[in-house]
Amino acid sequence: MMSHLFGSQTSLREANRSALLSYIRRFGAITQIELAEATGLSTATVSTLVRQLVKEGRLYTENTIHNGRR
Repeated sequence: MMSHLFGSQTSLREANRSALLSYIRRFGAITQIELAEATGLSTATVSTLVRQLVKEGRLYTENTIHNGRR
């Protein structure tokens, strides 16, 4: 049963990564918050996946200017 659960988590992670990359390829530069809203993923999930993709060299990030609004 655990291997089935692990396989499901791995499949979901890969599907989420693919969704992020597809969206970025299609629409270009976007903030992580906008990406979370557009894909329906949590901001924590997007942050984790973006960090992994940057580490793998599949994505790069730029700092944005925060205007202080929440």
